[in-house]
Amino acid sequence: MCPQSRRIILVVDGRFGGRLRVAEVGKGYVMRKGSRHTAEAKAKMHSAHLGQKHTPEALANMSIAQMGHKVSPEARERMRVSHLGKKPTPETRAKMSAAQLGRKHTPETRARMSAAKMGHLYNLGKKHTPEARARMSLARREYYRKHPSPTGPDHPSWRGGRENYGPGFTEDLRQIVRWLYEDRCVVCGEKPDGLELDVHHVDYDKKNNTIDNLVPLCHSHHSMTGSRRDYWPEYLKRKNVVKGSA
Repeated sequence: MCPQSRRIILVVDGRFGGRLRVAEVGKGYVMRKGSRHTAEAKAKMHSAHLGQKHTPEALANMSIAQMGHKVSPEARERMRVSHLGKKPTPETRAKMSAAQLGRKHTPETRARMSAAKMGHLYNLGKKHTPEARARMSLARREYYRKHPSPTGPDHPSWRGGRENYGPGFTEDLRQIVRWLYEDRCVVCGEKPDGLELDVHHVDYDKKNNTIDNLVPLCHSHHSMTGSRRDYWPEYLKRKNVVKGSA
């Protein structure tokens, strides 16, 4: 017999009413379509594979085998239901984050993602709940606290550096400006937790430190004033609460 040939035999499987089934010698029984492993069998398989990792060759083979494969709507629904209420553990989330760190989509993948979403309006009109908005806001604040944006020459909007604010732009003056606006951003009205508001020059003249030329901004909106410089001065003047400044 050729070494590459396979030995096929007929076996009687009592689990299926004594029906004849085809099996390959040395490979075990072939799973019948629609059959399910018992809970005990699944537990044994899980224990046997615990801690094992696929080789790079095996991962490549699995990727090729799944290429072009599409999951049926029924299978998608079963997967969705099976994951309802489940949340990854902190350890699992850390592993997922580390695995994706530094990875970038290729231009081809980005083009496919853009084409797939084109014309989809599934988020149109949807709004986040107040709880979700609070969680998102807290997550952003935590991120910026741990990863502050670059300043000076390191910032992508750096324009050569006019760093001289003049002698009057003191911390006392900035505190007064924040107090006038009750420590809230003049654009969004938010009061950042644990962070001080930036103080922005409305006319972009850093030597013009008059009180009516200064407004407090959260970090997010202050970064936006780096562009559209023809728009922000007029907008911020309307937001200025100092009497006689409008």
